[in-house]
Amino acid sequence: MNVIFLRAYPPYVAGQVADVSAGYAQNFLIPKGIAKPATEQARATARAQAAIVEKRAAEQAKALQELALVLQGATVRITVKASPAGRLYAALTPKVLANNIEAQVHCVLPDDVRKRLPTLKTRGTHTVALPIFEKQVTFTIEL
Repeated sequence: MNVIFLRAYPPYVAGQVADVSAGYAQNFLIPKGIAKPATEQARATARAQAAIVEKRAAEQAKALQELALVLQGATVRITVKASPAGRLYAALTPKVLANNIEAQVHCVLPDDVRKRLPTLKTRGTHTVALPIFEKQVTFTIEL
């Protein structure tokens, strides 16, 4: 029986048309909402959804390329309170860093980039290197 997978179910991916046994499809895949029968209408819907997903992925890739260009070589300056030895009274978390970067560089950082930012605990100049869209982007944070 031919089915279209509605979501990923190893070894199949969402949108894939596969030939599985009728019992497996009717007793497991279809009742659990993992797949549906591969009718012509369902195939047309799957192709339309795949086109939408590809378009969205292309838009996200373009946005990440623009972000990489904006961040490359940028310098972000943050004023913080620190002890005479140079240790910060409160560490700068990735969330605080991301908010400062967005405000000074005028860009929006995606969640996966925000999560890769470091936690800073000392004053000085910190060089940050992040992989953004198949490119290593390096920028500077001055505290």
